[in-house]
Amino acid sequence: MLLYTWAVLVTGGLAWPSLSSSAQVPNVSPRDTGLGCSSWVTSQPSDTCERPDEARITGLVARANEKQRIGEVIEYLFLIKAVTPQSSIIQLWNDKFVPRFSSMSYADFSDWLARSGEGQGYLRDMAIADLRNYISCNLRLFNDLVGRWKGRGNKPFVCICYGTSCCRQDESCPNPTKRLALGPGRKGWESSALREDQQQDSGLASRAANDYTWSADRNGQTYSGTYTAIAWPGPSKFAFTDWIWQHVFAQALEDDCTLTFMREYTYQDVLNYVNDPTRDLGIDVIDFAQVEHWVEKNMLAKFTADVVAQRLPSGGSFTTAVANIPPSFFTNFMTTNQLGLQNIATVPGAQNVLEPRIRIMHTLGSNTFTANFMLLQANINNLKEGASQPLTACNHASLPYILKGDKPVADDTIQWTMTNRPRIFLTHLRQVFGVLNYINDAEALDKGENTLRAIRWEWHNYAQLYAPFIGGSAIPIVAAWDEWFKDYMNTRMRATRDWLLQWATDGLSHWQDSQDADGQVVEAVCALYIDRAHAFEGFNDQTYPSGTPTAPP
Repeated sequence: MLLYTWAVLVTGGLAWPSLSSSAQVPNVSPRDTGLGCSSWVTSQPSDTCERPDEARITGLVARANEKQRIGEVIEYLFLIKAVTPQSSIIQLWNDKFVPRFSSMSYADFSDWLARSGEGQGYLRDMAIADLRNYISCNLRLFNDLVGRWKGRGNKPFVCICYGTSCCRQDESCPNPTKRLALGPGRKGWESSALREDQQQDSGLASRAANDYTWSADRNGQTYSGTYTAIAWPGPSKFAFTDWIWQHVFAQALEDDCTLTFMREYTYQDVLNYVNDPTRDLGIDVIDFAQVEHWVEKNMLAKFTADVVAQRLPSGGSFTTAVANIPPSFFTNFMTTNQLGLQNIATVPGAQNVLEPRIRIMHTLGSNTFTANFMLLQANINNLKEGASQPLTACNHASLPYILKGDKPVADDTIQWTMTNRPRIFLTHLRQVFGVLNYINDAEALDKGENTLRAIRWEWHNYAQLYAPFIGGSAIPIVAAWDEWFKDYMNTRMRATRDWLLQWATDGLSHWQDSQDADGQVVEAVCALYIDRAHAFEGFNDQTYPSGTPTAPP
């Protein structure tokens, strides 16, 4: 028989009485539930409630000493089936928690855990010690989940948005699939014209080849050229059992503004998510994600222009001797069939392509070469590389390219949403965190680095074939690419981090000392975002390929 000493609960120092139970569970938590998150803030895996030994609750529990563990309360009331909780403890829970978390009454939360698909999933997939810690660090999340299940509507700050524009529930949107996940997102969804537009937006079918032009000056002369991207498949071209559909990259799907990190989800996870009638997202499983080129299709054109101009994306000068790379290498050699490539290994689908400017684009992926493609949540991919849109009465979400070097969201848009639509403001910031997180994700980096190896191999071969044209010395094109790519990615990532810091700081200042409950939420989330942004250092190039390039496997 084990003795539980319960935590002192919230303001007023009300203590849980000592209880005894025959349940054979440890009376001391193996990991403290305390140290880094408030009762409703979830951190990302690097500093998080997902590492309970480093998480602590503040605000909800008055921690008079280190033995006060809210997780033990949750375990006793909700997670030990053999225990029938005392009515006095149930009443204490309801008295102290429900005023702040309206859907978290003992009856409703117990019912949700026992009967909802999500609740049963948590009980099935997580050990009790982990689940109690996770619940205690995510009370706002669970309050929202239970509330939706009980039909009580959504809480105001739901950072989920699809497409390139986000509208409030009370606004009139010409395209209902662009709404936030709050309202009747499926209105008009059956419209064939709308369906066609959405398919075009999301890339359901194979995407056509397209051109990327470049132009730059050297020594007073202007040079220009074009790279042609290769057609590639849309999500529907992959079987749902393929690896790509079992590793869908998305932000944590819980509708919580504080969940800035990325996770990998299976096809079934995504299917369950988009089909959940309580969300009414207005999309189907194919619309959820887009086929992703980790190395963007316009990068080779940008690289070429910068080598010709002899400047790095950051504005600095190359340390590589790019003056030894003649512009004619790009304008003449790269645009002419090179018979010497016939017997050199390359990626699938490119063996018979002898024009270097086209052959090298095959390394990014094609309908034939799909090994390095990934599926990325559509709104994150749009922000990473999607086209900007003008600010209109209903479109408060202009999304220029992050990797193009633009601001993630236009100044007028982000300023307007900060003051008028704080939920959408936080959605923008959360999505930008998602882009940074994805680009530095270990699995995504692994796929991206496979592409980089293939690119380096092509440049290496072109340098060898070009050498006889300039007296036998190979141009330093591989070294130039390596230096340029690292500079490019670090420049873009640091600029994005600075943008996040600027707007999170402005948001904190704007909503500081707000007496409104929602304003206080915005203030707290902005403070969290500032901490997260400060922790970000840039692009992770520690495992970037190096040495003499080798043929792709």
